[in-house]
Amino acid sequence: MKKKLLIIVALGIMIIIGYKGLEYLKIKNVFDEIYSGEYDDLGYVLNPKGFPKMKQIERWDRKAADTNNVAGPIIESYKKEFLGNGESLSISFMFSKKKYYIEYTEKISPEVSIYFTFTYFFNDKVIKENFSFLDNTKENHTITNYSEINKYLSEYNISKRELKKKAYDILYDRVIKDWTNTYPSRFSVKDIGEVDIEKDEFLK
Repeated sequence: MKKKLLIIVALGIMIIIGYKGLEYLKIKNVFDEIYSGEYDDLGYVLNPKGFPKMKQIERWDRKAADTNNVAGPIIESYKKEFLGNGESLSISFMFSKKKYYIEYTEKISPEVSIYFTFTYFFNDKVIKENFSFLDNTKENHTITNYSEINKYLSEYNISKRELKKKAYDILYDRVIKDWTNTYPSRFSVKDIGEVDIEKDEFLK
């Protein structure tokens, strides 16, 4: 009887180790780690490792989190105290579609903001950067036309170089740096792992 129990326990341990090993192999980069870490930290967790522990992130009740995204994405939002004036930064997870969005806005006037999104596709190991202006005075708030974007750059004295640096700072010096400073990560700002980063066409 004792021998059978030991065999059952040993098999259980092997299954758990095998599952964890497969999960480990799926993690190819820091964005995979963020995706999987967030999923693991949802629900009732005694030992959270990622966003629930991050001082920059707003507190909310994760016990009732809907990983099927029936009511929309699961959103982790940065606290205002860790952002500059007029800035917002959030990460929105759509586990049902195996992707998430890093969204950043910064007001440059009462009605106009710069807007970056970084969309990570878990299955493809690709993160896509997109840039636009948001103008609340327009019927279509999102400005993506290149000639229109250039007008805004000229009006507000913003260069492409500044926007490229802003995109880097958002992704590396905030999201990735904050994550790796909290989570027991395999990655770092200088080593983010195997991932294709598709830059915004306008900012290339």
